[in-house]
Amino acid sequence: MKLGIVWEVNAGKSTLFNRFFWWFRAIVTDIPGTTRENIIEVIKWSGLWDVELYDSPGLLNFKDEFSFIKDIIDTTDIILLVVDGNKDISPNIETIIDYIRKSNKLDKTVLVINKIDTNVRSMKENAMIPFYKFAIDKMFVVSAKHNINLVELKKEIEKLRKEKDIELFTQEEKDITPISFVGRVNVGKSTLFNSLIWQNFSAVSSISGTTLDYLTWEISKNRRDYKIFDTAGFRKKGKIHGLEKIAKDKIYSLIKIYNPIVVMLFDMEEGITHRDMTLIKDFTIQWANIIVALNKIDTFKEGQLKEYEKIFKNGMRFAPWIPLVFISGKEKQGFKDMFKMIDLLYENRNLKVATSQLNDLIQKAIIRNPPKFTKSRYVKFNYMTQTDDKTPTFICFVNNKEYVNFAFKRWVENIIRKEYWFIWIPIRLKFRNKNVDRFA
Repeated sequence: MKLGIVWEVNAGKSTLFNRFFWWFRAIVTDIPGTTRENIIEVIKWSGLWDVELYDSPGLLNFKDEFSFIKDIIDTTDIILLVVDGNKDISPNIETIIDYIRKSNKLDKTVLVINKIDTNVRSMKENAMIPFYKFAIDKMFVVSAKHNINLVELKKEIEKLRKEKDIELFTQEEKDITPISFVGRVNVGKSTLFNSLIWQNFSAVSSISGTTLDYLTWEISKNRRDYKIFDTAGFRKKGKIHGLEKIAKDKIYSLIKIYNPIVVMLFDMEEGITHRDMTLIKDFTIQWANIIVALNKIDTFKEGQLKEYEKIFKNGMRFAPWIPLVFISGKEKQGFKDMFKMIDLLYENRNLKVATSQLNDLIQKAIIRNPPKFTKSRYVKFNYMTQTDDKTPTFICFVNNKEYVNFAFKRWVENIIRKEYWFIWIPIRLKFRNKNVDRFA
């Protein structure tokens, strides 16, 4: 079943969406027009079945947003029309109702009168009176913010689903690679997103900050499945405030939850800026698997691309494992190389090495090329093991972790990278004292 949530600006659609999703998925504020694009997520229905849940933009600019709302009406099986029960009816409602009638979906529509924070029957009935003229059979009074009557609303939706014989479904368990497009504002993330899904799903504009909430879509390429995320753009830290600060925090939550391959886009026409490098450092702290994609190569010659590559590698000495690709989201160039690199990163980060192999490798390295220390701060290596963390993580037990310096960390990392195929991904090293921290 596909369930769509539409209607007027700031009526509480996103709050209702989050109640169904049981997570702060859609950005919610009192600012009209916070939701700017369609958001789609799959939720569990009655704990067993999967339901595709759609959240539409609000009607801040009706001409721009109506195309998104029509897409949801055309796509979904059941429509929730959410209105603010404390405000007058918007003049745009007639247009939406007419489109629903033309689509023969009025009988699959539930009118949800939101922001009625009471269970008093008379007050609920009074809230319905202005909407009787629309001749929608199923009307429901709720408060999404205070979780009033939402269980009953879900029962009403289930009842309608059975009446119309709409099938629920279960998603097949499959190995799917998550990919997140990240970068400064207006570097072409949404254009790349739309090019990959072959639809104008993500709003594209020359106005910085058009995308706020992250969008998702699943695609298949070369017999592999991918879930791609289009995210909000980053500004300079001093200029991030309000909705954009919320959007930024959501991106970091996305990284923690989905652990995607992060494709970080740079605009070649603007050059590699200090903010770009700061952004990379921010994500390396999150132990993200990063690919840098220099976008808009269609406006440059091959010799210029090589010069850009030299500049990039020189600036990336703090994280030399991060790979680089050249693409054009608008002209669909470089996609083959980008996905080849994404596949390699995804496979490499899941590589597991047996503890016995790791320790044999380190002991041989100590004999051939031992690390150098001062006599008073000598690090005696005991053994090492790999954990089951999302990022390749190795715990090294030593005589005194306080003696571990940068040179020793790099020595251990280089040995691992040279022997095993941990290419283009970060390696996390944790040092513990053998006796004290072993079970910490």
